[in-house]
This record gives sequence, C-alpha cells and structure tokens, in this order.
Amino acid sequence: MNRMISVMSVMGAVLVFGLGAPALADASRAEPTKDQLKDQFKSREAALRDLKKSGIVGETVDGYVEAVGAADGQTADVVKAENADRRSLYQILAAEINAENPDAPVKATMETVAIRNAARNVEKAGPDEFLRVAKDHWIRIKDFPRYTKVTKLKTQGKVGETPAGLLEVVKPEDAGDKVVSGVVDEENKARTAEYAALAKKESGDVSAIAKRMAERNASNARIGDMVKGANGEWRKK
Repeated sequence: MNRMISVMSVMGAVLVFGLGAPALADASRAEPTKDQLKDQFKSREAALRDLKKSGIVGETVDGYVEAVGAADGQTADVVKAENADRRSLYQILAAEINAENPDAPVKATMETVAIRNAARNVEKAGPDEFLRVAKDHWIRIKDFPRYTKVTKLKTQGKVGETPAGLLEVVKPEDAGDKVVSGVVDEENKARTAEYAALAKKESGDVSAIAKRMAERNASNARIGDMVKGANGEWRKK
C-alpha cells in the first residue's frame, strides 16, 4: 500500500510537469470499442512482455510505453499500436467515469486515467524492467522507491542537482539529518556506478558522462527544484 501511495504521488506530478502523451500519426482512425481494445492488447501482450524483459521497451510515468534506445521497425510498430490503443482506452474510461459521476466537481480526463494506469503498471513490472521518469531519463523499477524519496526531498527544497551530476544537500542545517544524508549518499553511490558503467560501455570519460547527466537532470528539474550553478550558488528553477 505504501508503495502504491509513493507511486501515485510521483505519477501525479506528471499532470503538472508532464511528459506528455505520445503523438499519434493517424488521427483519422476509427475509435475501437473496449472489447476490440481488449483483443488488440491481448494479441501483442507476449511480444510487449518480451520487449520489456529484454530492456528494449519500458513503461513511462504518463501511462504509455516507449523504446529505451534505438528501435527496429517491428519494435516501433508494437510501441505505436500499444500507445494508440492505450490512448483510446483512456478516452473511453474517462468518459465512463464522468457519466457515472455527472456531479463530480473535478472531471476525469484521459491524462488522469493514464496516470492511474501508469501506477498499476509500475506495481506489476519486474524489478529490472525500465521506467521513464523524465525526458531521456530511464530507471529500473527496483530503483523507483529511491527515486520517490529523492523527488520528495527535492519538493521540500532539501536537496538539489549539481554540475557534477550528483545530488547535494541545499541547506547546511539539513546536512546533519540522517534521513536526508542517507538518501543523498544512496543516490550518489548509484549514480557514480551508473556513470562508470556508461563510460565503460561508450569507451568515454566518466567526467564527460557526469556532465552530460548533470545537464539532463538540470533540464528535467521541475519548477521550484533547486539547481546549483557552476558558480556554486543555488537557484530555484
């Protein structure tokens, strides 16, 4: 239950700072029924499951799937078809929710339904499957609990991103907080290992990888998050 609450809290941020639903090229296609969608999901279920287990495709926090890296034509077709059907299903479910609750002060939307579905997908995913949490930022499902802790501390203004590609405590008074420092140490240990692995894979320099990740993290920072500049000063994005 606690994991689901954490998942929903982070997924909910997508509604404000969202990644956006995948664009669909064929806007003229006839909308399928729920029964048709069920059959279509079933027809590609095995292929999609294999792509996820192989690390070729992952879920996203906005309720869709995406290729983790470069995708061949067959993978791209599976992703496109899956996202088109998910989008149709989200539209149908939002309409049904609104019809059942006509007096609700807040109407269901395709986006809110998608966020709920994303949370369920995280709960069902294998630990080594991928989840896109921001633009060009993929994590393993098993790392999602740590990601939610980091996100919470960022929201509180206690930690922020640095030019070194690592996390850092913003205020000196929080440095002695064992919970905060523990999350920072755990995150930075994981990042350091990730950067070293990427440098080895790309036959590159670890410092260059860290700089690239720092730029990505700063770019993906949400409004209000703290980011340290090259001059060593903190600023709110």
